[in-house]
Amino acid sequence: MAAITAAYAISENRIKDFQKKVEEKLTGPKNQQVHDEIAQDKVNENPPNREVIIVGDGSKVLCYDLFSGRYFQSTHEDIKRAELAVNGEMYHHNYASLSFFYDELEISPTGYSEEVGWNSLVTGPLELRFSTVMSPENKPCLAVDFVVAPVPNYSQLH
Repeated sequence: MAAITAAYAISENRIKDFQKKVEEKLTGPKNQQVHDEIAQDKVNENPPNREVIIVGDGSKVLCYDLFSGRYFQSTHEDIKRAELAVNGEMYHHNYASLSFFYDELEISPTGYSEEVGWNSLVTGPLELRFSTVMSPENKPCLAVDFVVAPVPNYSQLH
């Protein structure tokens, strides 16, 4: 188990180094274009013929959580409000789970969302990245991604 954990940490660090270098080279619109294209590919691979979580009134738009691969209905403002709530939780307790974020969006947690999260001392605050894409049904869709993905053992990190 220790060897697997060490290998995972090395791989994760290499990926982070690669992402950091790519973001240094591709600044501004080109960087956003890469993220938008990745989001579009993910939406194309996962059309909303499965579960779409519908909450609230008709002013909400189709959204896609790139981390869990789920569609839901929300507004940009509600998603930003959830981001602020998670960062408030981290300010008071130093950590917050992915389930906390999903609760703030009023969507159901996943089987692993309580196992991962953010720690203000290690991962920093939650920061979201948005891309506007088209669903395979040619409907506008707001793709939501995490700049820093939630990590396991978030509540025990120092």
